[in-house]
Amino acid sequence: MDVEQLFAGLAGCVSVDSYNTAWVALVPDFNEPNKPQWPQALDFLRATQLSDGGWGAPIIYHPHERTLCTLAAIAAFSCWQQTAVNCPKDQQRISQGIAALHKYTHDLAKDPLELVGYELLLPRLVRFLEPYDLDLPTESWYKILDIGQRKMFLLGSLDIEPTKPRAWWFSMEILPEERLAQLDEGFLTHHGSIATSTAATAAFLRAQRLHGKDSPRAAAFIKRMLAIGHGGAAFSWPIEHYELLWILDQLKRVQFPVSHPSVRKAISGLSRYWMLPPIGFAGSSAFGVADGDDTSVGYDVLCWGETRPSIDPLLAFWNETHFRTYRDELTASVTVNLHALSALRHNAASQPAVQEIGHAVLEWLRPHLCHDDGFADKWHYSPMYVAGHALETLLEWDHGLAQKSLDFLLAQQQADGGWGCGQNTTVEETGHALIGLTAAFRDGLLKDKRPLRQAARFLHARQNDPAIERLWIGKTLFNSPKIVAAIRFAANYALTQLDIH
Repeated sequence: MDVEQLFAGLAGCVSVDSYNTAWVALVPDFNEPNKPQWPQALDFLRATQLSDGGWGAPIIYHPHERTLCTLAAIAAFSCWQQTAVNCPKDQQRISQGIAALHKYTHDLAKDPLELVGYELLLPRLVRFLEPYDLDLPTESWYKILDIGQRKMFLLGSLDIEPTKPRAWWFSMEILPEERLAQLDEGFLTHHGSIATSTAATAAFLRAQRLHGKDSPRAAAFIKRMLAIGHGGAAFSWPIEHYELLWILDQLKRVQFPVSHPSVRKAISGLSRYWMLPPIGFAGSSAFGVADGDDTSVGYDVLCWGETRPSIDPLLAFWNETHFRTYRDELTASVTVNLHALSALRHNAASQPAVQEIGHAVLEWLRPHLCHDDGFADKWHYSPMYVAGHALETLLEWDHGLAQKSLDFLLAQQQADGGWGCGQNTTVEETGHALIGLTAAFRDGLLKDKRPLRQAARFLHARQNDPAIERLWIGKTLFNSPKIVAAIRFAANYALTQLDIH
């Protein structure tokens, strides 16, 4: 693959999943309410039930994700159980899913990584399933209810002001159907969605139809999602800014020529959005809520592209101790602060106030990256993502802390030359590790090429393998094929520049 191919056909797509497909399956037909509008969504769920009886990402075992996806699938099958679309084996699927939920509860406490909005989404599904009198392990989820109450306090009254979008709108399926039925189509984006969320849009359309109304625009959006996902639905569309920013970020990290025409064109296109509402960057222009991660990466990329943007949108996410992702978040993100630290380097030398913020971020990061269970983050399942980004960033701020990241990555390399936090090594995680290691070699912190050569052999052996692992954390685990392709490309480019083939 060459760099032009990375930017060709960008559609802002991510992988499909059971959770969002289940919400689509819950939408009744407008003319025949005792039938689902999209029975192919049920077929998708039937085809993707895992061997352990649950639903979720098949390669990475994430108990929180398995729990949420399984509950949603059980809800979809339970909803249509007494109708003509019920399959004889659907009751067995429900029973197997419930058994899987009981197994997952034993692993939830050992799983430090939750999902976006998990503390609100899980109680919503539990409430949905109450009329069906199922043997759910509800007592194991009591702590989630307490966390959910605190989150609801942060969100306030959940008032919906169309001109003032909030991050929680992306999970609007948490609202009772009566509230969703009160909304009208004027609230939808120009794509026909609530925010850019499939589940929220499906919940809205379901509520409308259960209350004798309809939303052709929402229905058209979901139909489009199912066409893109070949019968399954992804959690978000489009994510064009997120996709483009992270492709450019991989190229920046390996010092790819910023003068390349495809890179220049991409940066020029992005720069037009920097000072437009929402100031900074959101994952998509369709949903006007900027976030600290996209904004940090965006500022870094624009500075790399010599566009000289204002730093004010980035500093808006600073809260005196660390950078936030969203105003309403309960826990801060390590990688958001690493990305902000990388972005601050463009101004630190000339602006003492920015340099002071950079050192404050560094001190906030220090205990997170020095902890025995370090290199964990709320936005990505793999510690290789955190360690790789930390190593490349910290080389310019703190060599001692960078050395900890380097030591961690070298210790995690597997016999086949790759990296992986699950049962298998993966292309994406190897790419994250390699981008960090090649930066350390250019800096002189890493002096031995042998780990790089071993990784090069791994990438060569896997060059034709699709990277299907879902490692990014949203409402579920997901991946973006284009971003993974950019990670693979950047890692190979960095190796080539070091004359490792």
